[in-house]
Amino acid sequence: MKTLLIIILSLMSLFVNKDVYNPVVPIVKSTVEVKPSEPISTNVPINIRKKDKCSEFLPEIRSSAIKYLGLDFPWHYNVGCAITESSCRSNLISFDKGVGIFQLTSSTGIVKDVEKYAGIIVDPYNIESNIRAHAIYMKMIIEKYFTGGNSTVGNSKYPFNPKKHVEACGLLLSDVYKRYNAGVWFFAEAAIGGKISCSNNEMAKKCVRGGTCVGKQYLNFCQVNYSYPIKVYNYAQPYKNLSDGNWKYWYTESDRVLTVSFPSRSCP
Repeated sequence: MKTLLIIILSLMSLFVNKDVYNPVVPIVKSTVEVKPSEPISTNVPINIRKKDKCSEFLPEIRSSAIKYLGLDFPWHYNVGCAITESSCRSNLISFDKGVGIFQLTSSTGIVKDVEKYAGIIVDPYNIESNIRAHAIYMKMIIEKYFTGGNSTVGNSKYPFNPKKHVEACGLLLSDVYKRYNAGVWFFAEAAIGGKISCSNNEMAKKCVRGGTCVGKQYLNFCQVNYSYPIKVYNYAQPYKNLSDGNWKYWYTESDRVLTVSFPSRSCP
């Protein structure tokens, strides 16, 4: 009888002291997928942010820019360059055999130039190698190709001098990206008429290049090259979190819009 009374009192204590009694419950990981409930009202918009194609490449683009172009280089423009070149598609091969996120091509000699300059092997099909080669080539443009002397282009018809161009206009990132896109032609066009033009739009007015048909679409080289830095600039803005510092992008802010139009042709 005494034993039965003790058991009853113990059971009663469980209910009286329920705030104190904390039994240990084993945690069981469920393999059942839990789906979110439906929205209360279909009139309430649901904003779903799509994954940024460039997001996975940002750390490597930033670190390569810092390593080869310096801590103060506005690396967000290199992101804009990647978007302009390939929409951040690392597996893209273009009609002119450009490969990867920065469209490295053998025809322009970028791969060979970087290998010789940096003493490394460049594999344009490898993402990290492609991004690293782009940063190194940008360094080459700034430190080597923009400091050169007298030269000519177009069967020696158009003389130019990169060093004098920089002395007249300053080191502009818009020019650096034009050089990455299409070589030295803009230097020569800027110098037509004897006085060096520094504005992107003023250079575009003097463009003497033609174009080519890509399928049934005509590709005007002037349009491509002088709109290129504008695309890079605009695509870079969402990734900008610091000022450009001592780097200058445009000669004049009016160059942010291309005001020159170029002729188009029909393609067979």
